[in-house]
Amino acid sequence: MKFSTVCTALLSLTLANARVISRQTDEKFQATNYGAYDGKISGEIETPEGCENVQVFWAAGDAWQKTPIPTESRWFNKFRHVSYWAFSSPAPGATQFYLKATCAGKDIYAPGNFVNYQLNH
Repeated sequence: MKFSTVCTALLSLTLANARVISRQTDEKFQATNYGAYDGKISGEIETPEGCENVQVFWAAGDAWQKTPIPTESRWFNKFRHVSYWAFSSPAPGATQFYLKATCAGKDIYAPGNFVNYQLNH
């Protein structure tokens, strides 16, 4: 058997088994009341009970910033089992963002599946 035949067969098998691993999310994890104004990005975040290390990652066009925007815990709704957070930071030219949080030792994302929140100026 030729080496090129083996390589082609392995490549075909690898491509057939390859798939994009989706970002895990939760229906209670979302950004609300968000926007970009005067070079700043701000908004509110809802997370399931017990989440921590909530972060906001943003980009100007396709240029993603390496340092996430910190968030601040605001309050907890014991009837809905949802925590509320807020964020506000300079973000010149911000066009999109996504959220990341750690819940029960697992990272979750919003909006999930590599879709980002879009910002209108």
